[in-house]
Amino acid sequence: MVFLTHIGSTISGRPAAINYGNGSISGYFSKDNVEVGDLVVKHQGFIEVTKDPGVTFLARKFDGILGLGFKENSVGNAITVWDNIVSQHLVKHHVFSLWLNRQSEDNEGGEIVFGGFDPKHYKGKHTYVPITQKGYWQV
Repeated sequence: MVFLTHIGSTISGRPAAINYGNGSISGYFSKDNVEVGDLVVKHQGFIEVTKDPGVTFLARKFDGILGLGFKENSVGNAITVWDNIVSQHLVKHHVFSLWLNRQSEDNEGGEIVFGGFDPKHYKGKHTYVPITQKGYWQV
């Protein structure tokens, strides 16, 4: 889970908007300390959403979006959560891993691990491959 800790939150007031596959959001940039699991990412920039014209957030089981893309693709060239995790030395290994549960009837939707991986979700060896398109996690 991701939580804002509201320790010294600042609002820049700079407008922001994101258009995505099935909708868009708009609001303004703010900064706060953000808890990602047991990590505390200090002074993380984010968008406080004030307008969500679609039903995306109402129809799904989530409250927001945690951007893990590259800075090159971020709105307003914002520093991403992952870049701040690395620059603040919050993880020993500069990797993160995803496990997506494909069993829709399960209560557990998936898992993200920052700084490593969870061995209960794979068998065998990992193979590291280079990113083939800068700006995306395309391999």
